[in-house]
Amino acid sequence: MLYRKLGKSDLIVSEVALGTMTWGEQVTEEQAHAQLNMAFDEYGVNLIDTAELYPVPADPDTHGLSEKIIGSWLKKRNREDVILATKVTGYSDVLTWLREDGGPVRLTAGQIAEAIEGSLRRLGTDYIDLAQLHWPDRYLNLFGVDLYDQSVSRYLRAPGKIVYS
Repeated sequence: MLYRKLGKSDLIVSEVALGTMTWGEQVTEEQAHAQLNMAFDEYGVNLIDTAELYPVPADPDTHGLSEKIIGSWLKKRNREDVILATKVTGYSDVLTWLREDGGPVRLTAGQIAEAIEGSLRRLGTDYIDLAQLHWPDRYLNLFGVDLYDQSVSRYLRAPGKIVYS
C-alpha cells in the first residue's frame, strides 16, 4: 500500500480508502467487520470513508448504521491506527428526519455541530480525522437529475454578495 500526507495535516493516509456506503443495508455488520479486517490487516488500508446518511438508499430507519458498524469494530482496534473520514449531509428539504428539529437539512453552524456530535456518538470515538460536506448548501443536479436547471437555483448572485432565495 502506498501512503500520502493528507493536505497540510500530519495525517498519513493510504491511497485507497474503504467505503461504507452500503453497510447496514446490503452489507451486514459481520460482513463489514470482515471487510475492515481484510482491508486493514492484509492490505494496509488505514482510511475509512463514511457519512451520517449511510447506508443508502437513505432511510430514517437505517441512517447512521454504517457509522455504528464502524464504531463496533473500532472497539477492538487501536483508534490511533485508523483514519476516520465522515460527511455531513448537505441541503435537503426531503431528509428532514436527519435533524432533531425535523426541519430541512442545511449547512449551518448548528446543524454541522449536531451532525458531527451524532457521528462521534455512533462511531464511539471522541474525534473524527476528516469531516467533510457531503454536498454543498446550494442547488445541484443530484440523485439522477441529468441536466443542471438554473431556474431552481437557491442562490442569487449580486455584486459582492450571495443572497439566499
